[in-house]
Parts: sequence; C-alpha cells; structure tokens
Amino acid sequence: LYPIVENRLLDDPDPRRRLIAEFDTKTKRYTGRTWAYRVDTDVNLVGDAQLVGRTKMLVLERDNFDGEAAVTKRVYEVELGKNDRSGQLAKKLVVDLLKLDNPGDIGEGDGWGTGDPFSFGFVSVETIVPLGNGKLLVANDNNYPGNAARNPGTPDDTEMIIVDMKAKTRVEAR
Repeated sequence: LYPIVENRLLDDPDPRRRLIAEFDTKTKRYTGRTWAYRVDTDVNLVGDAQLVGRTKMLVLERDNFDGEAAVTKRVYEVELGKNDRSGQLAKKLVVDLLKLDNPGDIGEGDGWGTGDPFSFGFVSVETIVPLGNGKLLVANDNNYPGNAARNPGTPDDTEMIIVDMKAKTRVEAR
C-alpha cells in the first residue's frame, strides 16, 4: 500500500511537500521507504492517489475552492523512484479537470462549468478510479449542504464523470 498525506506535515519546512509511504501488507508494517510529491501551490491538497502499475501512480491534486474561484483540479502521473531536479517525484499532467473538452455539451445549461468546455470545479474532488482502457472515473464529495459550485446558493449534487485520458480531455456521458 502507498498512503499519501492530504496536506503538509506540520513540522515540514516545505509547505508543498506531501509524503508517500510504503506499507507492506504481508508484514503489516511500514517499510521506511518514502517519496516526496510536490503540489503546485502551498495550499493544494492531495484528494486521492491510485496505483496504475507496479510503480506508476495517478495523483489527484486540488485546491479548496469551487466554481469560478477554483484554480487547481488536476490529475498527475508519477512514477515512484523517478525524481525531478529538486529531488521530488517528477510529475506529468494527465488531465486538467477544469478544462475538459465536451463536444456533446453534456450538462449544458445546468449551472457553472457545464457545456464546452466542461469544468469539474468542486471543492472536494476526492475520488479517482482507473477504469482501464484509458478511462478514469472522477467523483466529488459534495459536503452537503455546504458546497455550491454549479449553482451558487444551491447545494451541489454528488457528480461522477468518466474522462477518456487517451483523448486527454474528453467527458463521457453515462
């Protein structure tokens, strides 16, 4: 298992570092191996992370804003052990959830961020599930009744979308 902290450790002098640890399920102990993932801004959080290979991981990075105020809702790919010049895991942008091509205008007219481009700009984008064949399920936790990204003053629904990562930014209706 590879748990990753959502936010910085209080005693960490680098406000952008999020640690990934290795846990051995056979021995039921941490191995002592860790990796450093660096978020884009001091306040960004890691909402989720999923292994998609032996050492490849998708990391969902997000800010704590919704609707028009949202800046970062992104999925990055990292490979454990492959670092950039700063010694942190090298990351590659896989999909920007605020800028999704939506040629079918899925949800158009249903509030902020619908239409083309489609935007998944919720505060708590917290779930990514690799579906295979280059597709990724992304879901938000609406923190009912607290968040109102789509329609200000109206609590958000829990939304789930399927993103075709091969097409880079396609949203698919289900």
